[in-house]
Amino acid sequence: MLSVNNPSPKHKHKHKNTISLSRFSLRFQNTKKKIMKGIVIAMLVVLALAHPMVQQGEAVNCGQVNLNLAPCVTYLTSGGVPPEACYKGVENIKAITQTTADRQQACECFKAAGNHFPNVKEDAATTLPGKCGIASNIPISKSINCQK
Repeated sequence: MLSVNNPSPKHKHKHKNTISLSRFSLRFQNTKKKIMKGIVIAMLVVLALAHPMVQQGEAVNCGQVNLNLAPCVTYLTSGGVPPEACYKGVENIKAITQTTADRQQACECFKAAGNHFPNVKEDAATTLPGKCGIASNIPISKSINCQK
């Protein structure tokens, strides 16, 4: 005979499953977000490694630009405050883009990366150098004409 004070094992088990499913759902969503960010960063790193690093006197390539932008992905897709590694990446891009041709090439790389990742926020991209405290004359936008 069951006691009135003790809930039935079925009822108790059902409540526990509901809590368990809720926790699983939250963990799954958080894991999914982390995986997506990881994929974006991994793709940028792969793109960067696919291109040889530039030697002194050679033109800037998208591999360099993507490698330096990789730490900025979270900021570019979610907003907030760019991480310290992103500041260094923007600083490096400015350092390697001394000529007009280099700046135009970096602009084309920004544009290609932005078009490749549709979840990049345009306002975050255009304000990135300023957020990093770096004066840059390289526009970061998906729709800019880099040759002007």
